[in-house]
Amino acid sequence: MRKIILFIVLSILVGISDSNAQIIDFGKYTGGQYWSVTNDGVMGGLSKGNAWLSDSTVVFKGEVSLDNNGGFSSLRSPYNALDLSMYKSAEIRLKASGLDFSVTFAKNRRFYIPNYKYVMKLESNQWEVVTFDLDELKEYRLGNATGETISQRDLKNLIGISFINEGKEEGPFVLEVDYIKFK
Repeated sequence: MRKIILFIVLSILVGISDSNAQIIDFGKYTGGQYWSVTNDGVMGGLSKGNAWLSDSTVVFKGEVSLDNNGGFSSLRSPYNALDLSMYKSAEIRLKASGLDFSVTFAKNRRFYIPNYKYVMKLESNQWEVVTFDLDELKEYRLGNATGETISQRDLKNLIGISFINEGKEEGPFVLEVDYIKFK
């Protein structure tokens, strides 16, 4: 009888902790079609990227060019209030080939206002689960690290998430994201 009660209590606690997570699951997420691609063409570059929803993921594919001062392609969520101050970590299931990527968090629509980034070193074309503490997010201004990390106030006032190729390298890429979970 004690084992049954312990099992029920543990099941409830696990259910509570899972229900406290915020998940963007691209297999179930109805807002996935609102994510958009922004390439370096906004600044004269020639990189190309496209994104689409598969049955269970978002697929982001393209080619980064360094020609004409180019060097990036990004997949971005719509701008909405995003309060992550109640979460400690992020977990992202994804696979990539071609280039390394970062996940970034914006607090303002203006490109010159600092954003926060976590650089992911990914194995080529292998499904991976990348986990990091949100307080590890480093501040960047115009692509340069400032030496600061994200504050609790900024975690509360985020407005967007994006995936961007890392390291200003050229070449083809494919990034496929299954889910993003904050816990």
